[in-house]
Amino acid sequence: MLMAPLPDRMQVWDVSRKEPKQLLGARKLGGDALNAKVAQIAISSDGTRVAACLQTQPGGVNKPKPGSPPAPWANDPRLFLQLVEADVLVTHDFGPTARVPSAMYWEASDPKLIGVETRPSAAHAAANAAALSAASLGSTLPPSGPPAPVAPLEVTTLFCTPEGEVRLHNTVPVDPEHQGLLAVRVPHLYCLAPAAEKGPYLYVNSADGAETGGGDADEAAAAAAAATAHGGALPAAAKGSRVRRVVMRDFAGMEALDEETRKVRVTL
Repeated sequence: MLMAPLPDRMQVWDVSRKEPKQLLGARKLGGDALNAKVAQIAISSDGTRVAACLQTQPGGVNKPKPGSPPAPWANDPRLFLQLVEADVLVTHDFGPTARVPSAMYWEASDPKLIGVETRPSAAHAAANAAALSAASLGSTLPPSGPPAPVAPLEVTTLFCTPEGEVRLHNTVPVDPEHQGLLAVRVPHLYCLAPAAEKGPYLYVNSADGAETGGGDADEAAAAAAAATAHGGALPAAAKGSRVRRVVMRDFAGMEALDEETRKVRVTL
């Protein structure tokens, strides 16, 4: 069982036995220089790894002067990863990319793999919006040209090894209509999106990436038949469904593999 007994601390308990056993004491996150509180927390399927992201408040333990408003809370750019058995705490800092973690989910069958939803930091998003606005008004542009729009949502996958090493696996921008990450299950990321009006039933040809398909039942059946005939995949969203599947780049082609084979591929 994972719990946060205080705003900036987390504990892990084994409650599978008659007498609960504490596996991890109240580990403080964020350091002493900041007021911090846990914003999101997740534990791996086997209970050996914990991930957390924080919100922090500048000023440390110093209280604001009487009558002064408190400093606003801001998302911390670091992802905290705790190995329970080894009692090792490591971090992955998204700060250099001007992004902050907003949610994370461990892969259901492999406790080493985690998917992290990130969004632009407030400062970077504001600066980018101001630069785009200036460019649209005809202001002088830098030699590099106008700034590129910031991806509102990205998903980064990381491997957390038993030794406590964090390895960056991949980072992918997600379709703008997707609203957030829901789960990670190799070879897919599952995302929340607006309710599908019809389908969409999408046939993806594994050879050339061409997409066909439609929205009603007849078109869905035709797309499914085409997928079977040509070795493609059919990620279907039923009418009204708010869940979308996104194939992870490095695991493309694994959709038809059984679970044991997928585990082997992920381990390799």
